[in-house]
Amino acid sequence: MRDEKGNITIKSVYKWLRSEKGKKYSFVIFYLIFFIIIFLFFMPNNSELSNNSLDNSSNIDSSLPFATNNLENEVYKFKYTIDNGLEKNTYDGEKSQDMIILTNGVNTYNYLYDDNKKLESEEENNPVEHLEFLDIYELKRIIKTSTLKSEVKFPSTNEYEYNYEITNQELGNILNEEKNSIEINEITVKTDKNKKVQSLKMNLANYMKKNDSENTYIITIEYGENYE
Repeated sequence: MRDEKGNITIKSVYKWLRSEKGKKYSFVIFYLIFFIIIFLFFMPNNSELSNNSLDNSSNIDSSLPFATNNLENEVYKFKYTIDNGLEKNTYDGEKSQDMIILTNGVNTYNYLYDDNKKLESEEENNPVEHLEFLDIYELKRIIKTSTLKSEVKFPSTNEYEYNYEITNQELGNILNEEKNSIEINEITVKTDKNKKVQSLKMNLANYMKKNDSENTYIITIEYGENYE
């Protein structure tokens, strides 16, 4: 297969294939080349492999251990509960690109996002005292400011629970309210096995209390498994 100088060239290979010895192997070589071409044609390229391997991680904010992009960008329904110790009010919610609607079966409350992604109420009797506790963008900001105290993985379901703490002062800075105490408020985020948020619970008794007798203020948001 080599030429007179000992090199393998196209001309020398062609000459060898036309020889008696080369003709014996030409059939095998043809099928070998054929299968190599087929393999290369159907093999996924590196960029596709990279994209597939990053599918789950790309959904997760680099500063958070779970995904929130679906809660920011998709249309879905949820339940929103406010328990202040005296009464417990639950609302069915629906979020679209630029609007959130809450209803308790009697009244409906509409909230719109402005151009700066800030949530505003269109209602005079708005039941949500702080819209930041309804707004996923503000909730992200609150959680990022909080301190992650523990992460729990449940082996039976591969679900996760993240427990955070935030002081009155830290939360007040976000809500533009003067709170100088370092009393602790708790936030619990539960996710499915893909780290998509299923529920968010905020124990804000220390922040929301107006007198010493008030010791309950819990907001629970249940997003559901399928983000319908």
